[in-house]
Amino acid sequence: EKTDWRQNARTTNTSSPANTDRSIGEVEVSGTTDAESEVHAAINPTDSNNIVVSSNFVGGGFFPDRTNYIYYTNDFGTTWNTSAFKTAPTASGAFIAGGGDPYFSYNDTGNLYFSWINLWFDGSFNSHFDLFWAASADGGNNWIRNAQNDKIGSAVGTGLTGGGFDKEWMA
Repeated sequence: EKTDWRQNARTTNTSSPANTDRSIGEVEVSGTTDAESEVHAAINPTDSNNIVVSSNFVGGGFFPDRTNYIYYTNDFGTTWNTSAFKTAPTASGAFIAGGGDPYFSYNDTGNLYFSWINLWFDGSFNSHFDLFWAASADGGNNWIRNAQNDKIGSAVGTGLTGGGFDKEWMA
């Protein structure tokens, strides 16, 4: 199924008419004009109709409220939806300066895990470089994020001094 999906993609944006021509190899999923890169996608091992996709994006103005949009489908890519989940730090007064690098992993029961990076500043303009995670039990629409336990790690030092993260992977 995975090979068939890659070779015969039939993905569409929900604002577009359904794409029934299976010969089209690439179709727009996001519907945004923002530049997107470092795409990551995953197929639910318990339901191959459920696919999630995310990417880094450049847009949304100065200090956006997220570094990644999450798109999901429950009909093998015939229609796509955008999750309302925002990948911003939960600290009061936080604003994003960069980050992204989305990664998804399903477990054997179909629960979905997501990780991403935020380079951000707090209300006192101290810089932070953190790796976060969240989970979804409904295939990517709603996300559970425990603000007390959502940080996987922090870079040594502040900002980009002393190290950082780049395209983390989960298993």
